[in-house]
Amino acid sequence: MLVFIGAWVASGILTHRAILVQRIEPQDAASNDLFGGESSGEPGTRIGSPQRALIWDSAVYLSGTGPREERFISEVYLKSKGTYSVYLQEKTLLFFRDMMVLVSGLGALSLGTLWWFLGRFRTKQALGS
Repeated sequence: MLVFIGAWVASGILTHRAILVQRIEPQDAASNDLFGGESSGEPGTRIGSPQRALIWDSAVYLSGTGPREERFISEVYLKSKGTYSVYLQEKTLLFFRDMMVLVSGLGALSLGTLWWFLGRFRTKQALGS
């Protein structure tokens, strides 16, 4: 039961810190003009779509924001530092939380069933059946 409560509390605290980010591959000025970077207010080429994520290293942020107020983060910096040491998607965190809750629930159910079964077995032995 403690794992169940702890998983919900920890994920709530962490997801509260998640912000909308857009991964960007920084480009030079000529490439930005060609692919619509600086002229559209973006510091490079977008990679994927914006998503909520936890960022531990503030050096990953680039200047500016997107149309949905997403913060730009440098793909080059993520690769150089190892993506997952700096950046964790909210959906990954929620997946692990759900798996912890599922496993702890199944464990509690299994222990409850075992306790009930052993209680019945001892009751039958005490009655002499």
